[in-house]
Amino acid sequence: GVVGGTSATMEAFAPHDSAPVPQGGTFSANPLTMAAGRAALAALTVGEIDRINELGNYLRQQAEEFASQVGVAITVQGAGSLFRFHAKQHRPLSYREAHHDVAESEALRRLHAGMLERGIYVAAPFWGGISTSMTKLHVDDFLDAFRACLRETPDLKRLDRRTAT
Repeated sequence: GVVGGTSATMEAFAPHDSAPVPQGGTFSANPLTMAAGRAALAALTVGEIDRINELGNYLRQQAEEFASQVGVAITVQGAGSLFRFHAKQHRPLSYREAHHDVAESEALRRLHAGMLERGIYVAAPFWGGISTSMTKLHVDDFLDAFRACLRETPDLKRLDRRTAT
């Protein structure tokens, strides 16, 4: 990784005894990760951002639509290429509403485990993002696994068919 800024900003990170901001990390100043980061940023064009944002919109819409069709209370929030699933009938509008209770957490844990069993990694409790290396085929694979989980996970429908509090 890399940190950059004005001379005054960088002085805060200067490696002398009076440096007010300690900084370090596994990949700090690693030439390979810096080159990879630079290449990734060069590839991140406006067109690519538009493409991954469209894939994010597609994922959110398709997942919510299928959950509704099979009667599972799942809402999917996000923006652009990012998504977050909630085991709720209604989209949370505040931090408190977004907090999962015990039953919702358990439903998402089982859904997360089902996705892993199908070869799809999603960050817990159930969120992620579309990267530039992904295509619609990857998103469709995700959605196929999600649909299978909703069909096959025992008690998921019953647990999730509660009104959000």
